[in-house]
Amino acid sequence: MDTINENTFKLYMQVAKSHDNDHYINGYRRGLRRHYHSTQFDTEDHHARWMAQTGEQGQGYRDGLAGMPPRGYRPASEDDQPAEVATSVIHINVPRNLKAACVRDAQRQRMKLEQWVADAISEKLMRDSAC
Repeated sequence: MDTINENTFKLYMQVAKSHDNDHYINGYRRGLRRHYHSTQFDTEDHHARWMAQTGEQGQGYRDGLAGMPPRGYRPASEDDQPAEVATSVIHINVPRNLKAACVRDAQRQRMKLEQWVADAISEKLMRDSAC
């Protein structure tokens, strides 16, 4: 399958984030990032470990990696095109050492800092059942 475009990537991630934080969705989101960002996201070793996983998390990873929509997603009609996901800007001041740690972790995961921060916020909210 061809790599999905940015609008489709954002739509699928938004749909996945609206689901319960279950094993399938955790794997799916990681697989979708790998699909969209290719080898720039994560290491080959991590990719191989995710591919070897069985069960819901492994299936979610493989579905995302294939660029498929998340399980249960149905567009309103066949003609629907993925919509532009609305975004907002957050400006925050943090201690330099905290930002440096975030940058290092984002680089380790081969992610842009912006996406790393958005994912960290989303995961925290899902863990706390705030959304």
